[in-house]
Parts: sequence; structure tokens; C-alpha cells
Amino acid sequence: MKNDYAVFIISHKRPEVETLKALKATGYTGEYFIVVDDRDSTIEKYKSRYGDHVLIFNKEEMLKETDTIDNYQILNAAVYAMNYCIKYSREKGYKYIAIFDDDTTSIRMRYEKEGKLKVCDISDFNKVLELYINFLDKSNFLCVSFMPTARLIGGINSEIWKKREYNNVANIFIIRTDSPYFKGSLYQDLTYSVLNNYRGKLVKAVLPVVYYQEPPENNLNGGLAETYTKYSKYTSIFHTVIACPSAVHIKASKDDIQIITHKDAYVPKILGETWKK
Repeated sequence: MKNDYAVFIISHKRPEVETLKALKATGYTGEYFIVVDDRDSTIEKYKSRYGDHVLIFNKEEMLKETDTIDNYQILNAAVYAMNYCIKYSREKGYKYIAIFDDDTTSIRMRYEKEGKLKVCDISDFNKVLELYINFLDKSNFLCVSFMPTARLIGGINSEIWKKREYNNVANIFIIRTDSPYFKGSLYQDLTYSVLNNYRGKLVKAVLPVVYYQEPPENNLNGGLAETYTKYSKYTSIFHTVIACPSAVHIKASKDDIQIITHKDAYVPKILGETWKK
């Protein structure tokens, strides 16, 4: 087993850490850390449950090191913990890290059989993670991830299953530790995907591994629920618009607003050899 990587699970006021349960259910035995900030009122619960696996960072110090894309001084945001994972892993000599949110409930594999999309459990996640790390190096991607299971609605006929990849990554980031810091106090995952793909540094979710999360209606305590409730959807989305306005815009409807990404503006294209002069 490789010893130059570690798993980091960022968490806030959710010491049950569903993601760690999911990882252990897949047979993961590698190094892992639970990353919490010094403003978390449940720190002692984390420490009593996970001991030396808990990393506590100074959130205000990471604020100084992070491009938040706004001047709101939003402290209850995941981006500081994510950047601390990169900073800590560089200091400790890790070459690769996998950053997880704390609400992943299951990690499994999808495959095609008899014209249907099947699912199976993972029994050796160490090997799976190492395969994704090897792919990261050989492809020279900036980041790879697993696929959220909701992307596969439509089964074997879905476009994503046919392509086996998706250009936006969220919740799980497998990266080298020379990766640039995440930007934006809100929507940092989408901003990371769009901005880096736009620059030719590929960020993709890649099959066959998929992950499941708690439905939003069951997951209202802890995490960033308070932050996203306080700030409007418009404000949240606009972080990505500011970062890459040529590839993203906001569309308003009567009852809601949504973010529209233009893949032709941020997903690199490879010309065929027939165009070579």
C-alpha cells in the first residue's frame, strides 16, 4: 500500500462523521484525519471519539490565506478547512490527499450487466483510492473524484454513464498537494471545477465509483446549513460568476434562480489529427 497519501474529512458540529463510517465499511485502513475549526462548539466530542485523528485549525488564520471572492468575512464556510488540508499535507510531506465532506453515507461501484446498471459494494477501498491516484498522475488531471449517484438518473442510457465522466466535482476531491487553494467562501467546489477546467487544469468526476449522501431534508444540523440559509442563493452563486464570468451566468425565473454553466466556454477541446498542419 502507498504511504504518501491520506484522507481528510472536513466536519463542523457533526461529530458522528457519517463519512468515516462509510469509509470503514469499504475496508479502508489508511491514514485519515477529521478536520475541525477552533470555533466549533463540539470539539471535545470529536476528540473523545477520534483522538489523534482530529486536526484543529485556526479559522481566522486560514481566512487570511484564502481568496474568498467577497468582503463579507464569512467564517462558517468549508473553504478554510479544505485549504487547511492542503497546507497541513504539504507540511507533513504527503503527495496526495482525498478531501471528503462529512455527510457521505455510502461509497459503491456501478457496472453494466444484461442491459442494466448494477451496483456492488467495495471491500478494499485502499486499492480503489490508489487506482484513482494512479489515474490522477497518468492523466495529469488536477483533480479526480467519484460520481454522485444522482448524476446517473437514466441508468445506462444517461449521457454521463456513456461518457463515464462529468466536468464538475463536489464533496470529494482527490488531488496532489501542489494543487492550488480553493477560492470562494460559498460555492467553492463549483468555482474550483469551472475555473481550473477553464485554465486547462482538468477537474472531473470519473466512474465507476459513486457516492451517496444524506438527503438535504435529513441533514439540517451542523455543516453549512446556517450559512446558506443566511445568504441568498443569488449571493452564493455569484461567487462562481465573479471567478469565471465567461463560463457562468445566473438565470432568473418567476420562483427561483439557477446557475447556468457553459461547457463550451470552460471544458477544453482536443482537435483531431486531421486538423494538424
